[in-house]
Amino acid sequence: MSQNHEQQVDRPNIHKRRVKVDFTTGVPRYWLGGDILKTRILDSFSIQFPSIERWHINNVKQSMRYIDDEQLKSEVKDFIFQEGQHAALHEDYNNFIKDQGVDIESHLNMNSAALDWIDKNLSLKMRVALSAGIEHYTALIAENLFENNILDSANEKMRAAWEWHAYEEMEHRAVLFDVYEKGVKGGYFRRIFIYLIAIIFIYKNAMGHLYKLIEVDGYSPTWRTRLKIWKIMLGPKGFTRVSVKNFLSYLKPSFNPINIPQLTVTKTWFDGYQKNDDIFEASHAVRSET
Repeated sequence: MSQNHEQQVDRPNIHKRRVKVDFTTGVPRYWLGGDILKTRILDSFSIQFPSIERWHINNVKQSMRYIDDEQLKSEVKDFIFQEGQHAALHEDYNNFIKDQGVDIESHLNMNSAALDWIDKNLSLKMRVALSAGIEHYTALIAENLFENNILDSANEKMRAAWEWHAYEEMEHRAVLFDVYEKGVKGGYFRRIFIYLIAIIFIYKNAMGHLYKLIEVDGYSPTWRTRLKIWKIMLGPKGFTRVSVKNFLSYLKPSFNPINIPQLTVTKTWFDGYQKNDDIFEASHAVRSET
């Protein structure tokens, strides 16, 4: 797949797409090429998505009274719709994991405890900064899923679901950042400090879920297993090996995510989807490019 980029000229429109995937049939337990660890790494991210997506929604809703820019208000409403769709789909995905004998409630309680602490101890400005940092890093991971063909061996349903989610993360990548700067009027140094916290938060949550998941599959989280997991995640063409340039660009005082060039494959995905408003057609269009 080409890793070239198209230059971003205008702010992308944020589209409202209603998406439903039936995970109850036609999806194997180890849906990513039959590989347990690779499958569970992405499963571990899915487990935390519903609560985090709704937490983002709550943060922007509380910020709306501070937003004067009408375009940003409109984008926030579309962002809320997309995040709500993500949360709903990943709840269905998590039920698929639950049906495998995983104690999903213990995982969800882990998420709730972390977010409850944040809500009680951080100001709205700090929470929006954290949301913006999480969204930026998530969008970089989303790019990586496309650029490094991570999902090529995935089950068709899972591949379509993940590519749709990844595409929309890139589509609305600037919204929370703009809410932070234009809405709650957050400053540079808070943004940078919280960005580092956001990355720790993402990996701490994911690893907490992942190690519990693989124990269900008979793995012990030995140092050898942990080393293999981190290699899958951060090694060459790793799942979460993001662009260093785009990762560091967040540290610039003049940074805005909207200035990160779009991947050429995003147009392929969008055109495929537009034909019949179908994430499976979009996924097939991407496959034809590889």
